[in-house]
Amino acid sequence: YELKITTISSLINSIIDIYKPVIEEKNNILKNNIQSNLKLFGNKILLTQCFTNIIDNAIKYSKNDKNSFIEINLFMENNSIYIEFRDNGEGIDEKDFNRVFDRFVRLEKHRQTTGNGLGLSMVKAILKLHEAPISLSDNKPGLIVSIMFKKT
Repeated sequence: YELKITTISSLINSIIDIYKPVIEEKNNILKNNIQSNLKLFGNKILLTQCFTNIIDNAIKYSKNDKNSFIEINLFMENNSIYIEFRDNGEGIDEKDFNRVFDRFVRLEKHRQTTGNGLGLSMVKAILKLHEAPISLSDNKPGLIVSIMFKKT
């Protein structure tokens, strides 16, 4: 997979444009704060797959009401580029934070939803290629997914 200079800001904005109607259709609020013109070494196709996967999960596990939100933040700090996906959906128990990245793992409470349990393991693999650590934290309620990229 070829990594080349990619404007992550416009990549995220185009994903937001695609997902906005889907999120609004579910009566959720989409908040975003995208710093413009941030560039990194990356593979556009893989990163798109990675981010859409995270947003898909946020939508899938959000409640269908106007108090539910999905927030996407992209910013630079200390010469690294951070992207955060925050929601106030079902969230994940802290004890499961590491497990969800394993292949075919589906948490008990999500057995009713469709999926093969490959999503987050694929996300992790794509980010590993980009040398970008991912971490999960509790948004009380919901989940915060944080990814850190080295700036080019």
